[in-house]
Amino acid sequence: MSKLFESFELTPLMGHQMRTMPDRQGEEDFIELILLTEGGARKNSSFYGEQASLPAIIYIPQGVTDKFIPDEQAMGYVIRFKNEFLPANKVDLFATFFDSCCMPLTSFALQGTIIQLFKMILCEYVAEQVDSKSIQYLLLSLLAKVDFARKNEVVREDFKEREYLICKTFLRLLEENFIYNHKVEFYSKQLNISLRSLNYMTTRVMGKSVLQLIDMRKHIEARKLLVNSSKSITEIAYELGFDKSYFSRFFYKKAGMTPMQFRQEVQSTIS
Repeated sequence: MSKLFESFELTPLMGHQMRTMPDRQGEEDFIELILLTEGGARKNSSFYGEQASLPAIIYIPQGVTDKFIPDEQAMGYVIRFKNEFLPANKVDLFATFFDSCCMPLTSFALQGTIIQLFKMILCEYVAEQVDSKSIQYLLLSLLAKVDFARKNEVVREDFKEREYLICKTFLRLLEENFIYNHKVEFYSKQLNISLRSLNYMTTRVMGKSVLQLIDMRKHIEARKLLVNSSKSITEIAYELGFDKSYFSRFFYKKAGMTPMQFRQEVQSTIS
């Protein structure tokens, strides 16, 4: 498994080794997922850390030859894996990651969960008897959380401050109410703004209408429950405010497969 996956804690000593290591060939064969909790780092001409709030996730796709170089204060966790270790295309978690990125984790709830997943993966990796299936399952959960965090980050300085603040408030309301309030009118009333204006702002800032964002959040939650819980399809549908038949149609429209097919795909990936 070492040829397909590795995980280690980023400490000042490890950072020094990474800065001074003369030959780091082969790293471009891996996808790198880095949790930066302190300090900063650079990748060629791009600098991470000072311009971004910490903690932050740094993602470097496979095939990128520029090296991740931590500074002297950098601390966190590093995960490297090849596509063969976790066929990400089967769960569509990398569909929108085309280039390197640095994403601050602004949600306190997500910070705790993502940090804990990095730690759990490292513990499994350094255990006397390495369980690759457990690591695959934890990594899949981590990627789902990172994907969710990325889709909910709104960092667009080129928009008017009022539009940004309204969209940020909308996302908070959506996170608190998406299970019980599926109608777009609920959110426009809560924000004291016309639905037409709210749709204009969310489309301008986030590229999606209010209804698309509501459906996307429900779909993300459905995928999370299908991957991370043993609940039946009926139980998940009920928890998300659907009846079973409508939930299956809704999920198929978003994922191109039924909830059961999706769960079986994930289970076959990590088994």
